[in-house]
Amino acid sequence: YQPKISLQNEITAVEALIRWNSTELGTVNTEKFIALAEETRHIISIGEWVLYQACSDFVKLRHEKYALEHVSINVSSIQLIHSDMPATLTRVIAATGIEPQQIELKITESYIATDTDVVLQTLHEIRAMGIMLAIDDFGTGYSSMSYLQKLPGTRLKIDQPFMYGL
Repeated sequence: YQPKISLQNEITAVEALIRWNSTELGTVNTEKFIALAEETRHIISIGEWVLYQACSDFVKLRHEKYALEHVSINVSSIQLIHSDMPATLTRVIAATGIEPQQIELKITESYIATDTDVVLQTLHEIRAMGIMLAIDDFGTGYSSMSYLQKLPGTRLKIDQPFMYGL
């Protein structure tokens, strides 16, 4: 988990990061294994496991009196397009006891550019559950600022190269 630090230098939240340490290959580059998992659609089962694990661990940390606001979890566009994410989230919430507002899903801008109507419907369903949505890598070339107004996001993460150009 990577801590999210406030301006007061306090850990306020955590972001779940997945790593693969293979006994045969050593540490596998995250981008490579995520790309392979997406290509084979194994990312759906991996992503569901990550959701359960991150939410379970978050609840344990809260019980241990860590004052964390939320856990942030990257979600692949493959998961969002090829699985019933609201149903998966409902199962995860029921199984772990996490509050929906303690979950922040990080969704890339490229997902938003796929099938607009389906994307908006899914994102609105997720927001209606009380789950936060962070739009990640904004400024990579797909979305316009006017389109941003239609999104039910709670946080906008602007792509670093985009900021360099300002």
